[in-house]
Amino acid sequence: MSKRCLFCALPVIVLFAFATQGHGSGLLPKREHQVTIWAQSAEPEPSFLLIFSTKPLLDSRDRLRTMIKTTDLLRLEASVECVPIRVYGKRATKRGQYDYYFGPGKDADMPWNNGEDFRWQDWENFSPDAWDCLAITTPPSKKRSDRASCEIHNVLIKRNGQLLYDSRARASRPRQMPIDVSFAPTAVQSRGFAHPVLNLAEHMVQFRNDYYELRGNPILTRVFVDLGQSGFRKYVGPKAADDCQWCSEFVAHVFRQCGLTAPSPEKGKLGYGAIKKFCQRNGAVYPAREVASWPDEKKKRLIPPGSYISVVGNTGLTHSLLFMDWIEEPGKPITQYTAVSGNRRKMVWMDWALKLPDEDKLEKLDPAKIADLDNRAIFGVPKQAFALAAAGRAETRHAKHLPNKRKSRSDDKTASKEKTSKPSDDKLASRRASSRRHKSSAPDPSRQAEQALRMAEMLFYAGKANAAKKRFERIVAKYPDTPWAEKSKGYLEDQE
Repeated sequence: MSKRCLFCALPVIVLFAFATQGHGSGLLPKREHQVTIWAQSAEPEPSFLLIFSTKPLLDSRDRLRTMIKTTDLLRLEASVECVPIRVYGKRATKRGQYDYYFGPGKDADMPWNNGEDFRWQDWENFSPDAWDCLAITTPPSKKRSDRASCEIHNVLIKRNGQLLYDSRARASRPRQMPIDVSFAPTAVQSRGFAHPVLNLAEHMVQFRNDYYELRGNPILTRVFVDLGQSGFRKYVGPKAADDCQWCSEFVAHVFRQCGLTAPSPEKGKLGYGAIKKFCQRNGAVYPAREVASWPDEKKKRLIPPGSYISVVGNTGLTHSLLFMDWIEEPGKPITQYTAVSGNRRKMVWMDWALKLPDEDKLEKLDPAKIADLDNRAIFGVPKQAFALAAAGRAETRHAKHLPNKRKSRSDDKTASKEKTSKPSDDKLASRRASSRRHKSSAPDPSRQAEQALRMAEMLFYAGKANAAKKRFERIVAKYPDTPWAEKSKGYLEDQE
């Protein structure tokens, strides 16, 4: 099949061997799919090459690629796992802001949607994970005017209306904690026979963890890689229909990806009942009505992030979700939580605020309906969820993130001069005082109690009840005035 090259005017042969079988990853027509670039460009209508891929773009040494040769760009072709798309011919909507949309809505008549370079319907033929990573550069061109200066300052990425990355974000959700997911301004115009690349793979990973407050939790981290994804085929069995309900299959898929022995859809459709039985065999199940009656401390102690939730909608149907966190309001008991699920509005979707059952409203129901609700509206907690949550917290606490800002040459020279210059007397005095403070500072009891509790929790949910009990008792005796001692008392009460 002959097709015009995405990067230049030369005709090339592109064999779409993968186009015979859809991957179920197409863009939902009524949702917004966009890449917005804030750049300082010498051209009124800059041209960018967007490289969507399932894995980070790496060089020959397996490092993030920050430069690519013109010859390599010319050989780059669309494949199942890599989708290079050239966007061009648009002026800034605001100063320095260039919006590029995909799908039948905005920009439907542009070459990357209408079939001149690419048809938006062809997203169906690529991997459902094609939006996991994005790299941006400029397409090769023989025209000198196309090599004009262009420096990118910010990028926003949305798929099916879900936010995958925004370098301008300064606070997480919902707690509004300060974050920094920006990158250093990057010039992407060609330099001779090479093109600088703004590789956003690591920044997108950091954004998901920080913006959505995942705290390194392996279950939630695995879920949010697929945020906004409508390609459900990888979650369901081979015989599943196109209109199947796949929320339970999504939960089971995530559990299996994290090493849990969750049921597989290979033998047939899964429902909430299969996930419920799995949680009963491998942990605990609590009716949502019972959880709503618990004190806040017990809610936070017994329902870790990554737990299973089944809710009953207004239509009487159940929907499967994965628990993220409780929503706490000062002076009020916990009644709401955040969660994420598959097959919500036909995609992987995050709910920012879901409510626990209201006991006052349930009093009006007859006993049979309340019993049915207690059977279907549940929280399921696999015992591995506690260990995974604890491991995620520890990994986040000790992780050494790469710096967001790349230093310029002038910064390096300044740092070199400061390093070789003799420190002043004031600086020396400050260093000595700081050293004395560090040497004389005693270990923080609260910090030690927290670490001891995490280890006790891991033993408890690994089935080593006696060893865990000794550690809980030790925490109560050694750190009696800490909140971790109170939590340990709760565990000891549950064991009696």
